Amino acid sequence: MGRQCVLSLGSAVVAGLLLMGASAFGSADQPLRSIQQIVMANSMVGWALADQHIVRTSDGGRLWTVVGPAVSGPSSTLTDVTMQHAALAISEPTGVPDQSPRFSTLLWVTSDGGARWRDTIVPWSGFEPVQSLQLFTSGLGWVLTANEPAAGNESAVLLHTTNGGDTWNTLPSSIFPGQSAAKVLHGIPYFGDKAGVSFLSARIGWVAGGDEGPTGVLFMRTTNGGQSFYPQTLIPPAGYVIGNANPPIFSTRSVGWIPLTLIPHHSQNPSALGFEVTTDSGQTWHPVQKVFAKPPRIWPTVGQPTWSFVGRQRGWVLASGQLYRSVNTGRQWQRVAQAPAMTEGIDFISPQVGWAFGTGTIRLWKTTDGGRRWRPVRAHIISEPF
Repeated sequence: MGRQCVLSLGSAVVAGLLLMGASAFGSADQPLRSIQQIVMANSMVGWALADQHIVRTSDGGRLWTVVGPAVSGPSSTLTDVTMQHAALAISEPTGVPDQSPRFSTLLWVTSDGGARWRDTIVPWSGFEPVQSLQLFTSGLGWVLTANEPAAGNESAVLLHTTNGGDTWNTLPSSIFPGQSAAKVLHGIPYFGDKAGVSFLSARIGWVAGGDEGPTGVLFMRTTNGGQSFYPQTLIPPAGYVIGNANPPIFSTRSVGWIPLTLIPHHSQNPSALGFEVTTDSGQTWHPVQKVFAKPPRIWPTVGQPTWSFVGRQRGWVLASGQLYRSVNTGRQWQRVAQAPAMTEGIDFISPQVGWAFGTGTIRLWKTTDGGRRWRPVRAHIISEPF
């Protein structure tokens, strides 16, 4: 049984795993200093990890209110956002100093806009932070955590909840440290690094990653909620092999995108970023045509590319300081703008409206014309401490 408590906005008591007190912002609002992640629910309401807290906006990003626990570092992930619902996983190292740390994960969930939060400890610790978290508003959820990374291989444990994270069950597709892969029938393979899992429904989902084993890149589908997985074929573009697959991102119920790292057959060509797309809810996938015609010019992997998708046809990619856009489900991509200085991430909620955030002098930018022009957002945090 996971530990559970309910914390209300303005409470003086903060759970022991939180990293800093509620007094960090004093009594007046201050300019936003740093942004780790932004997820908008619509053009006005959104959530972010900013200034080591969970914050929420209801005016499109100008004013942000502290509504959740303190967080820090890259091992915190905000996900499954609606106007009122959000989930946060915080993975923290534990164990003996000077030894390889293990990570424990605390899950925070709110369903009322951050006024109250439930927390529970995910009942498994691994040698890496949680790879992925997905928690539907219905209470269904999955967590993937990896263990014993060694030479591009690692075991992985997949946990499932049906009550919003109050309790978790280990699924039989998991492969534990020291366990023989041959004993896990139709499970997650030991070969390869695990990038994460993604579920479209209570039954349909995928696990993805890199794979140095005989089956090629790791990309497997489940039709029973993660009880078992079966390989699904991905076809690379001519001249490339797939080095890594990310979990699918669905922009509608039927349209999904798999971001891929592509490795060229010939060493004089650079690695590239590509996509495979589905229009039938993931039953079949196909490489996006014409994206790869000039990969050295279009998809150089300098820095960490990020992406955002809206509806059946729109997608954006931020790579090497340039913003690219597709309006036909990835069949063609065009450079639309140079990204604002020091941009690290993007989030679009409509064909016209999106945000960019980063570490430059201006932390937050907004576009209302699909990414062609960006204006700075003078974002502030309101001191209503959690």
